[in-house]
Parts: sequence; C-alpha cells; structure tokens
Amino acid sequence: MPLIGSTFRPTGFFNEPSTYFSIVFTFVVIRYFLKERLEIIDKLALLSFFLTLSFAAVILSILFIAFLNIKGRRLFRFLPFFFFLVILSLPFLFELFEARTSGDYDAIGIRENLFQVLFDQPFIEIVFGNGPVGVPSAIAYLYQLESTSWAKNGFAAINDNGLIIFIFMKFGLVGLFSLFYFVYLKTRSIRITLVLTLVFLTKIKLTSLMFILFIGVILIYGRGKADANKLTY
Repeated sequence: MPLIGSTFRPTGFFNEPSTYFSIVFTFVVIRYFLKERLEIIDKLALLSFFLTLSFAAVILSILFIAFLNIKGRRLFRFLPFFFFLVILSLPFLFELFEARTSGDYDAIGIRENLFQVLFDQPFIEIVFGNGPVGVPSAIAYLYQLESTSWAKNGFAAINDNGLIIFIFMKFGLVGLFSLFYFVYLKTRSIRITLVLTLVFLTKIKLTSLMFILFIGVILIYGRGKADANKLTY
C-alpha cells in the first residue's frame, strides 16, 4: 500500500474485511436512524472501516459521510473535509483497485461477469426477476458443481456483489423500486432513505439476523420518523 507498505487487512471476528464491514456498518446505520447523530462509538466504527482497506468499505463509508451532510448549511461546512478525505483516499483506492484486478484473482472482473449475465437476460426477467428460488439460466450450472468457489468459473458469488444485486436477480427492477419506495415511505426523507439504502449495497444476506433487525427497526420506528421529517430533503 502507498505510504504504509505491506500490511494485514483487519477483519474483526469475521472471515474477511467486507463481511466485518457489512455487519458493523448495518449497526451504525441503525444507530444513526434511531438517534440521528453519530456518537464516539460510531465514529470509531467508521475509522475501522477505512482501516480494513476493503474497497467496498472505503467507498460506502465515504458515501455515508456525504449523505449525512446533504442538508442545508451542513453540506458546505463539511464539504472541505469531505474533499480532503476523498483526495487522501485516492492513492489507497487506486492501489486496492490494482490489487483486486491483477494476478490470478480478479475480484472486480468476476463481479463484472455476474453483472453482464444479469443484464443479458430477457427484458421480462430484468423487470420482474427470476423469482425467489430462480437464477439466470447462464449460471444455473454453478449450483450443480461440487466446488463452492464460483470465482474459479469466472463469477462472483451472488452475495459478493451486494444485497441489491441479489434482490435485483430475484425480483428485478420492480422489486428494487418497491423496496426503495417502502424505505422512503417509512422515513419521508430523501437523505435518510439514501443513508438506509447503503446497507443494500453491502454483502449482507437477505436472511441474516442483522438484516432482519434492520428491516424490523425501519418497520417499528419508521412511521414516527416519517411524521417528524414531514417530507424533508
């Protein structure tokens, strides 16, 4: 890595940095949704996301900070810090991108291959998806292989592309639109909706306890937030 040389990527108690990020980031988003502010523990968690050197964690953390501040004068007050953070991160992001696209394991390439398969489907499947238990016909054979590594066959595992891609594959554009509209109805705030939808860009699983907790919090507290926000932006 630039400046710091060779290093290990911290993973917490998880098997890889992006998994750690997906779980802990969801906690941070839930806490912000409930409290509407970041406390010290949340800021330390944000710092840890950058320390993981996960490409996804760094990008989504920067977006999270940006979305928190797109409100009136706060945007302009934090804009210099945001640009400084982006500029400071660029050398590391470039190095991460190079590392993830070179050698025998092209992490970016196998995700692009899955994107291509999804969007090469017939129009009806792009709009409505493949169903709760369906998959695109082009990758159906992967489920019959004894090896669990899709990467060896040139594709990322579906969850590795983020929950939003999994939902798109199962329920199409209609499902994605319905999901985001549901979140917006529960908050009535574009800013909060953007913050919440970042969780769908992580690789958290649809059936995980963490995601169920996330949706439960939106269901239980969303109406009160909507009444308080009154269509704020």
